[in-house]
This record gives sequence, structure tokens and C-alpha cells, in this order.
Amino acid sequence: MPKTLKRYANRKLYDVAEKEYVTLARVAELVGEGEDVRVLDNATGGDVTGVVLSQALSARERRKRGFLPRRLLQRVLRDGARMKEAILERAGGRLETALKALRVSTTSQVDLLESRLAALETRLAALERRRA
Repeated sequence: MPKTLKRYANRKLYDVAEKEYVTLARVAELVGEGEDVRVLDNATGGDVTGVVLSQALSARERRKRGFLPRRLLQRVLRDGARMKEAILERAGGRLETALKALRVSTTSQVDLLESRLAALETRLAALERRRA
């Protein structure tokens, strides 16, 4: 479950679980420690995680010039939409494969249940004939 932060109109960030304000540097530390962070706008409830993480990267770059290679930043800005599409395409292909496997599995399970039900109905009919 992601750690939830709230962003207020004054751009302050509040850690809901720890009940304390956090800085962009702390957000970067949390992510660096492997924490899944989600940031919600306090007024609207909208997810502003991407904006806050971008701000954290920008703040780190200001403090540590050259933290991210210039070419990487340029590529993300230039090819960001294509990168996102490629990632979604790969994930979509995997999802489609998983859904197909699930359909096959579900279909075979339904077939098995139908055959068992038919066998039970046959037995029940035989028992009813004996009683009669």
C-alpha cells in the first residue's frame, strides 16, 4: 500500500501516516528507499504524484548539478510520450496474454463443471427412477 501524502494549496506536503510535514528532499529519500509514494491534492483529491516527483527531481538537480545526465533529461522531454506508449504497449501485450490464458483456463473449468453437473443430473435421475 502506498504511503499517502497530501499537498496543500501552499505546496506543503503532509505525510498522513506519520502526521508530519515533509520536504521534497524527503519525498526523494522515501522513493530512493523503495517506498511507494502517492500524493493527493488536499483540495480536489486528485493524484498529483507525477508533479511532485518531477519537482523532487528538479530540486535534487538544482542541489547536485549534473545529478541526471543532460542527454537523459533531453530524451525524456523529447521522447517521453513515445516512451510511455512503448511501456504501455509492452504491458498491454503481457496483459492480453494473461487475459487469454485466464479465458482458456476459465473455459476449461466451466466445461469441467458442466460435465460434472451433467453427471450429477444423470445420477439424480437414476435415483428418482428407483424411488418411483
